[in-house]
Amino acid sequence: MNFDDTPQNARKLIRFFEKKIEAGESDAKVIAVMRRHLDTIIDKHQSSPEYGQHYNAILELQALVYLQEGNAEAGQEVLRKAMSRAGGQDKLYSDVLQEYAAKHRKQLRMMDFSKLSEQEREYLASYKLSEASDIRFFTRSPAIFVLLEILTLGTYSSVWYFRNWRVIRDAGGASISPFWRTFFAIFWLWPIFKVIRAYAKANGSDKDLKAGALATAYIVIGLGGGAVSGFLIGSYWYWVLLIAAQLVCLGILLYAQSVAVDSNAKRHHDGWSAWKKGEFIFIVLAVLMAVGNVANVIVGQRDGTLVPLSKFGEQIEYQTLQAQYEVCNEALQPLKDAVDKQQGDKAAVEAYDAKATECNDLAKQRDAAADELGIKPVRD
Repeated sequence: MNFDDTPQNARKLIRFFEKKIEAGESDAKVIAVMRRHLDTIIDKHQSSPEYGQHYNAILELQALVYLQEGNAEAGQEVLRKAMSRAGGQDKLYSDVLQEYAAKHRKQLRMMDFSKLSEQEREYLASYKLSEASDIRFFTRSPAIFVLLEILTLGTYSSVWYFRNWRVIRDAGGASISPFWRTFFAIFWLWPIFKVIRAYAKANGSDKDLKAGALATAYIVIGLGGGAVSGFLIGSYWYWVLLIAAQLVCLGILLYAQSVAVDSNAKRHHDGWSAWKKGEFIFIVLAVLMAVGNVANVIVGQRDGTLVPLSKFGEQIEYQTLQAQYEVCNEALQPLKDAVDKQQGDKAAVEAYDAKATECNDLAKQRDAAADELGIKPVRD
């Protein structure tokens, strides 16, 4: 066997090796020779353009060597990658690997796309995903997910979006930006839910992730809850509605994550080894921002007076009264302008007086709440 150890000869090496395997002549000496050829190709040509052009064949050669060496775990890992890049088991160059993949579908964690509708298969194909795509969604245990969402005031979900979009991109090689799909997450909830649902179905999960309905509910409740609560800023219902909306959205994400777990061959959450440095940095920054926001509620307004934690309820009441007073004061100015322009207009004067009385009452309530807290109220 006289082959140059170049990427271009990877397929010739595969065919030679296959003949030895099929003839039962794949002994230790032959395997050692193939290992030497493979290592030389990788060591000498890994950074060359030819290596990238023939990378699929090199992966298949590597998988053959591992499997013949008896290292099934490493061989299957490389084979999954080769099938993912090739677009499926039947697209492999090696006949031996095609036969091996057919016999070891379960160990290779290959999905059964025959369970999917044609529309679902076409949708996955739009992301260059196949039944052999080595896709394992990123998940955290519900307890950790909820804890981090609380500590970061609801921003940790951005990590979940980003890492799962990156999983989808890397598995199929689609030209998508995980960053921008996370930045505009509300517009990409339905697509990511659809991908997760399809893989869960192909992996035999009995959970049905209603992608459209849940994505719509997440957007309507998340954005709508925040918008509607703004009209209730003068009452405790503002906080009740805002927190309730966030909890419902969190519940939707937790369910989607449980379906993502079913999509993975090893149905468990990512452990400590899956933590990334960027994730830690994001969490630290988000927690610091959250502490600052909470401190703005707990610490006295603008004069730096510290409000005891035991008076948290009174602090919320003070803030809502202050916000209500500011809204009232803004509404007062146009009425004052109307009085100045329409001197002698009784209706304009009465409207102004009524609003001024309302603002004064709010100011008195706000000042009383400030006295209760022992802080100086914000003056206009």
